[in-house]
Amino acid sequence: MRVLLDTNIVLDYLGANQGFTEDAEKVFDLATKRKDIKLVSSSAITDILYVLRRAVKDRNLVREKYEDFRKRISILSVTEKE
Repeated sequence: MRVLLDTNIVLDYLGANQGFTEDAEKVFDLATKRKDIKLVSSSAITDILYVLRRAVKDRNLVREKYEDFRKRISILSVTEKE
């Protein structure tokens, strides 16, 4: 199955929104266990990085979180057709 992860779920998963990280981790882990393909739209990536950088002041931590996350998802291109 292909699962499109909403920007807010991704931000929760990466820790930008305190208090929601655990629930987002459950969603992400379930998709991983089921071997679902986890997708994030290419247009969401810039928004995710922008919000994450503002929420998490430690640039190295942002880089680590994003790089680990990026290895576990696929980026879905958005074209005029979609």
